[in-house]
Amino acid sequence: MTRPTPDPATGASRRAALRLVALAPVAVALAACSSSAVDRLEAPRSTPPAPPNPDQPAVDAVIGATTGLLSALRPLRDTDPAFADLITLHTSHLARLGSASTPVAAAAPDLGGSRAQVRSHEAALATLYAEHAGTVESGPLARLLAAMSAAISQRVAGLEA
Repeated sequence: MTRPTPDPATGASRRAALRLVALAPVAVALAACSSSAVDRLEAPRSTPPAPPNPDQPAVDAVIGATTGLLSALRPLRDTDPAFADLITLHTSHLARLGSASTPVAAAAPDLGGSRAQVRSHEAALATLYAEHAGTVESGPLARLLAAMSAAISQRVAGLEA
């Protein structure tokens, strides 16, 4: 019996050719698997809409109330440095809350320029923030609202002095 000799033109032996024939079904199966995976990746999918944010009504409520109070405070900016501080505080809160949504602003209260009236409205706003901090589902949002409530309360305490 003679041993197969490699074909000098291709360098392949009969045994190598048989291996290729035996492996061909495996290669075809692998190619089919990978092409179906590619098809699944490239196939257009319809993505379901994101579920509504359950905390959005709370965010809208505090943004609306803050916007209303802020519009009442702005004309008083120059009458008391504490009012200017509150305007800065509320503006930063609105920025932090991402007031990209457009909730309806609460009607601007009549502050009359007195510290007592401003203090009363600010205390009510701090309470609103604290109440929503206790009801929202998002932990980071709850902490943010609680911190904002505390900051407003701190300013209210300063108005009493």
